[in-house]
Amino acid sequence: MRAIGASGQANDDRAAVVRTLRAFALADSGTFDFSEGFVSGDSSVDTLGEILLELGRGLTPQHVSAIAAAHRDVAPSAEYERLRDAVARVCGTPPSTTMAADRATVIVFVLGGLVAKPPAVLQEIAAAHAEMATQDHYAFLGVGRNAKADDIRKAYFDHAKRWHSDRFAGVDLGDYREKADALFRRADEAQKVLSDPQQRADYDDLLDRAKQGLPTDVNVVLEAEGLFRKAQIFVRRGQADAAEPVLAQAIALNKGEAEFYAYHGYALFAAKGASAAAEAIAEINKALAMNPKLDSAYEFLGKITRVEGKLDLAVKHLKKALELNPKNREAERELRFVQGQLAKAPQGGGLLNKLLKR
Repeated sequence: MRAIGASGQANDDRAAVVRTLRAFALADSGTFDFSEGFVSGDSSVDTLGEILLELGRGLTPQHVSAIAAAHRDVAPSAEYERLRDAVARVCGTPPSTTMAADRATVIVFVLGGLVAKPPAVLQEIAAAHAEMATQDHYAFLGVGRNAKADDIRKAYFDHAKRWHSDRFAGVDLGDYREKADALFRRADEAQKVLSDPQQRADYDDLLDRAKQGLPTDVNVVLEAEGLFRKAQIFVRRGQADAAEPVLAQAIALNKGEAEFYAYHGYALFAAKGASAAAEAIAEINKALAMNPKLDSAYEFLGKITRVEGKLDLAVKHLKKALELNPKNREAERELRFVQGQLAKAPQGGGLLNKLLKR
C-alpha cells in the first residue's frame, strides 16, 4: 500500500497512506476498506475515529475558546446525528446542538456537524418557502375563506412588498434568490385566482374535494370517468362480470361520484345473483346518500327487488326513477314489465289463493 504524492514520490508509511485516503473516506461512511492482508489481517481503517482522536489530542483549551467565540450562531447540520455518538465516545461528554466552549462541541463544529446560521433575512425566506408547500392560497395570503376582494388585494400587496427583489437590494441571497422569487410568484398566483369569481369558485371546489379525500388531479378524474363510461356500456349490454372490476377501479380513483356506486351495486347483483343482494343494495343506498335524486339508483333497486319477487316495492322504486328522470327508458321498460307481471298474478282473497300461498 503506497501513497503517491504531488511530486510523484511514493510513501509506504501507514500514517501517510491514511492521511491521503482520509478526505474521501470520511465523506462516505467514515471507514475505508483495504485489500486483504494490509495489516496483520485487518483490512479496514476507522478514518473518522482517527480524525476525532487527532482533534481531541490537538485542540488546546485556547483553541476551543477561540473557535467557540468566533462562531456563536450555529445550528445542527445533517451530519450532526452521525457525529454525535462518535464524538461523545472520544471526548467522554456529548456535544451540544448550539455552540459551547467545550471540546466535544467544537470538534463537531470543525467536522461540519454544526454550521453557521444564515442571516435573519435568509432564515425568513427559508422558513416561508418551506411553509408555503403546505398552504392553500388563503393561508398563504393570511386571509379567511370568506375574505372580501379588498382584503385579498391588501394581503397581496403586503406579500408582494415582502418578497419583491427591491427589498433585498444589496443583500447577497445566493441560493435563497430562487426561493424568494418563488414566494413572490405564489403571491401573484394567489391574488389572480382569488380575485376572479369563477377561478375562486373552482379553487374552493378543489379545496373541498381535497378535504373529503377526493382527487383534485384532472387527469385522475378523467381516467375514472373513462372507466365508468366503459363499465356503463358493459352493464347495459348485460356483461356484469366485465363491468364490476372496472367500476371498482373507477371508485378507487374517485370516491366522490354517486353514480359509480349505483352501477357497481347493480353489477355486483347481476354478476353474483341473490348472494350479493345485501351488498349490492348497500352500494346503491350509498349512492343515494350522496345524491338522493339519482334516478339510476332507483332504477337498479327496482330491478333487484323485481328479481327478489317484491313486485310492489319494485314498482315504487321504478316510479321514483321516472319521477326524477322521465327520459329513463330502462326504468320505463322495467316498470311496464313489472306491472304486466302484477296484472297476471292471482287476485282476491279466496280459499284457493290462500291455499296456494301456503
